[in-house]
Amino acid sequence: MKRIFKHLVFALLMLVVGVSASWAQTFTLSGTVYGGSAALPGVTITLTNATSGAATGTTATDSGGNYSFTVSSGSYNLSITPPSSVNLSPSQINGVSVTENVSQNIELILANTPWSGTLKGLGGVALPGAH
Repeated sequence: MKRIFKHLVFALLMLVVGVSASWAQTFTLSGTVYGGSAALPGVTITLTNATSGAATGTTATDSGGNYSFTVSSGSYNLSITPPSSVNLSPSQINGVSVTENVSQNIELILANTPWSGTLKGLGGVALPGAH
């Protein structure tokens, strides 16, 4: 009888452990995207698993510049693409480690703006070789 009881307890313990392992814990990876000092709406953020490279999700920031993903623990890459109507550079953030809820704020910088003309030094003299 004791032997049967031990086997029954062991079987129940294994069942509980198996069910617990199947419930993957999830976390929130969220933040706000800024263009300078102002929150930036309409930014596309693509999330990929840093280990496998698999796309995990895509979202756009809301009117307050906020975004949010629900993920399991792991390492993730964020690809940030501002709307074409603003002169801000895209950005990439690699290796965001998620083992709890994570807030990752992002500040985008101005994109390169092409200039043309002549570069002049002191006294208004054109600098040779500067284009």
